[in-house]
Amino acid sequence: MSVLEARQVGGVCLHNRLREENKAFGGSGGVSPVNRKHGFLPAFLDTDTGVVYPSRYADGRPAPVHLYEGLPSALFADLGAGDQPNVLKSSAVSGFVRGHRFYTRDEAAQVLALSEPIGCISASSP
Repeated sequence: MSVLEARQVGGVCLHNRLREENKAFGGSGGVSPVNRKHGFLPAFLDTDTGVVYPSRYADGRPAPVHLYEGLPSALFADLGAGDQPNVLKSSAVSGFVRGHRFYTRDEAAQVLALSEPIGCISASSP
């Protein structure tokens, strides 16, 4: 667990938000382990500015899951001691990028649900 993951803000861990989202979308296309093979990459959208930030490790490498460590300070409403993020802006939405488009978790889940094979019934001739 990183320092940021363990950081407590008003008794609530900053990472609880991501944990709750992962629970809510677990097993669907709204989580990285399910949608990664379909070309979705974890990212954050700032709905105030329209800027999309790919999820990254603190050192700038692309991250395979949603992480706060690589996000710019502009996405945080409050920075604490040592400029450590305390509160993510309410305009920051976690989701995914595929191609040049941002998808919310719900949209990614819907795209993958629609692309799942339903199965075919073949008509046989008498």
